[in-house]
Amino acid sequence: MDIPGFNLNSPEDSQAALELNERFISRYTELLDRFSVLPGCDAIIYEQLKGEFPADFLQSINNFTFLPPPGDPTLATANDMADGEAMPSPEELAQENEEANNIPDEELPPQLRLMRQTEQHILLVQNSVYQLLCDWCNLYGAVLPPERRTAGLQVLMVASLMLGNMRSCLDQMACFQFAMALQLSIRGEHYCKALFDLINELGSALPNLSALLSSRVSVLEQNLQVFKEIQRLLKQLPDTPQGDF
Repeated sequence: MDIPGFNLNSPEDSQAALELNERFISRYTELLDRFSVLPGCDAIIYEQLKGEFPADFLQSINNFTFLPPPGDPTLATANDMADGEAMPSPEELAQENEEANNIPDEELPPQLRLMRQTEQHILLVQNSVYQLLCDWCNLYGAVLPPERRTAGLQVLMVASLMLGNMRSCLDQMACFQFAMALQLSIRGEHYCKALFDLINELGSALPNLSALLSSRVSVLEQNLQVFKEIQRLLKQLPDTPQGDF
């Protein structure tokens, strides 16, 4: 995500850029729901958005394309192909990616090695909160008493926000926008702490479930430690502007 007018290496600008992007997504979704059945809905939506968002921001969304990292041999683009040479099939690309994932860390360029380590930590957190969400749906339906259902829904909501931020964190890493990924990881950590507090409060209010809930709390404690490592690694990765390839 390269947003004109924002320095994504600045925590303040990164936060403002995130808020602008989230406001755009919310408004676009609202307009799409309203106009999707009309002919030329995209033009109608764009005319509405032009009055609500900066022109350079809208243009940056239209112009965005994903580009692979410099020197990455595993991600072919049309520009890399010789005249008349066919693009690899999905199966061939999958095979190339699998081979790339099996390259030992010490054989990777420094930036790709750091990226792999960071992604592994993010996936660790993402997978654990995904499992927590699945488990919590069962707990909510089976064991939470009616008077604690509101608190149970809050847990689901905050866990979903945490999962969404980690998914977005990975997406920003794929665009080599590591400063934005750092801000998203900080948000993810914030939601992790909120989850920790919510589940602890439920455990205190429901002593008969404290043992069951404590296992979820211990996972969140581990995640909070992993967040420190994620942020340490992300601070070592310089952003790579899209035009620098």
